Amino acid sequence: MKQQRDLVTKRAPVSVLDLPGMERWLSDMAAQGLLLERQTASTFPFSFNTPVLFRRLRFRRDTPRPGRRYHLCPVKEWDSPPSQELLELYAAQGWQYAADFVRDLIRFQIFFTDDPSAPEPFSDTDSLAQALRFPARGCAYALGFALLSLGTTRLRFAPAGAYGPVYELGLTCITLFLISACLLYLCAYCADAATVLIFQRRLSRGLPGPIPAAGRLFRLHRGFRLASLLCSLAAVFSLCFSLWASRSNLPLTQWEPDFPLFSLGTVESRGWVPDETYRERIYPDPLRPNLYDSVTFHFNEADVTRAPMQAAYRIEQSGSGTRGNAAMMIAYHTELTVHSAQGRLDRMEQAALSGDGYYSQLPASLPFQSAAVPGAEAFRFRQDGIHWEVLAQKDRRALFLSYDGSRDLSQWFPQIAQMLTQTSEP
Repeated sequence: MKQQRDLVTKRAPVSVLDLPGMERWLSDMAAQGLLLERQTASTFPFSFNTPVLFRRLRFRRDTPRPGRRYHLCPVKEWDSPPSQELLELYAAQGWQYAADFVRDLIRFQIFFTDDPSAPEPFSDTDSLAQALRFPARGCAYALGFALLSLGTTRLRFAPAGAYGPVYELGLTCITLFLISACLLYLCAYCADAATVLIFQRRLSRGLPGPIPAAGRLFRLHRGFRLASLLCSLAAVFSLCFSLWASRSNLPLTQWEPDFPLFSLGTVESRGWVPDETYRERIYPDPLRPNLYDSVTFHFNEADVTRAPMQAAYRIEQSGSGTRGNAAMMIAYHTELTVHSAQGRLDRMEQAALSGDGYYSQLPASLPFQSAAVPGAEAFRFRQDGIHWEVLAQKDRRALFLSYDGSRDLSQWFPQIAQMLTQTSEP
């Protein structure tokens, strides 16, 4: 217990890349009776138990050593302990090995001396210039992460049985958080690179003293790293929220959307009987009646995909009434911005006009007609016999509706536009 009480952990108030500042701070700690202890070694370039931003150095309480000096030596291989030859070389100059310090992909071996006449070891420019390679390497990693995040702009999220990329929800907020985190991470390394460049220039001019603006650069580094960490956590939270809040095959009777849902029963009115979900056995081999697949056919259900500030719903309705069978599909989207909603509307129109039967059963040559409908900023439709398709958009919301039935859907255009108005919290 006494040994534990004698140990103290502190976070360095200066950047480890500010070698003179770091050495001066360690000497000040020794003058206060806090001697640097051997740090816990890691077998990986990244520490998995302590965030790099909040890494602390461990000290041992002892007799104050006001004359102790420290020297930081950047090493090329992060996992290499000091060789016996290097230890003897330092010992011949009056220096002893104290500990090593890992910062991101940078490792420093730390030596100390209590002899005021001991010369500064390896203080030439060439031996210290190798520190420049580390920020450059860090910038390369940050750029690589940024490119990976840019690749996530192609990321889509949809429940099982996706209905094509046009109707899937692009995780825009997660992509923005990831890109922001990588750019901030890059800015942090740029601050480190500036520190090293200033130090190298002063060293080449014979000015090894305190580095001007080192404190401001270090605070910038910590601020960028903290902001990068927060953006990364926001991206993880957004993804977890999407996974938690999304649902597949949700019965319409159990779903409470934040807008007035246009029901197929409203169109067909009297005698309307909705189809029910059922399970059927499929026998792929008539000669083997004991071998079958169980297939579930879903009706009058919704697939809900949600992300912060975004949502996508695919609503399937079908049934029969006094006028025969009818079916309706609604693809409904809430986007981050009005511009995004307008872009979504255009993409759904292009998909419907592509001639791909996956998106539309109507002829590609049949254009959409514009209509002025209260409650919608944009409203377009087209019809071919009993087949109708409607596109509508207002603010951050856009929808595509297809209807197959005997009713004239135009008399319900105001009710369709009303779906674009939020009536409750999602």
